[in-house]
Amino acid sequence: MHLKRTTYSELTIDQININIIVYERMVEFYQNYLEKHGEYEYVDERINYLYSELSEYLIARDLHIEEKTHIAVLNS
Repeated sequence: MHLKRTTYSELTIDQININIIVYERMVEFYQNYLEKHGEYEYVDERINYLYSELSEYLIARDLHIEEKTHIAVLNS
C-alpha cells in the first residue's frame, strides 16, 4: 500500500508548505460556512477530507525534514 505522505515527502519543502497553507485556508473557509449557514452534510464530509489531506502533508513535511537531516548527518 502506497501512502500519500510518501509521495508528498518527495516534493520540495516549499511545495509542501504551500499545500499545507492552502489546505488550512480551505478548512477555515468551510468552517466559516458552517458557522454562518449551519450544519450541512456535504461540508462536513469536505472538511473531513481536507483534514485528511492536510494531515498527510504535515506528516510528509516531517518525513522530508527527517530525511534531509539524516542525509546531512551522513554527509558530515
